Amino acid sequence: MRRITLVLALSAGPALADWTEARDRAAAAFAEGDCATAWSVLWEGAKAGEDAARAALGSAPLTVGLDYPGVVRDARTRLYVAGVLAAHGARTGEAADLEVALALLPDALGRSAAGGGLAECLAAPGDAAACVDAAVEDGLLPPFAAFAAWIDAGAALEGAEPARCTP
Repeated sequence: MRRITLVLALSAGPALADWTEARDRAAAAFAEGDCATAWSVLWEGAKAGEDAARAALGSAPLTVGLDYPGVVRDARTRLYVAGVLAAHGARTGEAADLEVALALLPDALGRSAAGGGLAECLAAPGDAAACVDAAVEDGLLPPFAAFAAWIDAGAALEGAEPARCTP
């Protein structure tokens, strides 16, 4: 698989009060190997509605070896989390974010999501945000708030590990 570059792009209309500062803090933390801090900064942005933060977290396992926080560390769950984050992050419409989402969708969410219209919609020119919204409405993709609550609940369980980078 070709290496995909971690993109911490500035989206139009940031949801986080100072997304530029947060993006820079996360990039510096990743560069220092401090994935727990990078996760925290980007996760805050993702939950605040910043699509670029969601995209960055979706691509991070591929680019910096990010393991998401929580108890379960199996490859299937990691792929699912990355796929959901990348799909929601594809709302940016940025080419790199779309590329990551399209690469992860079939294996992360199953062939039904890829064949059910989301991948085709994202691959076609047009409004990527509308594609993601339709996938949520059609049940192919979980609503982000529910997904975030699931991630936060897993990270709060006894024995949960913090986010980390693995080679």
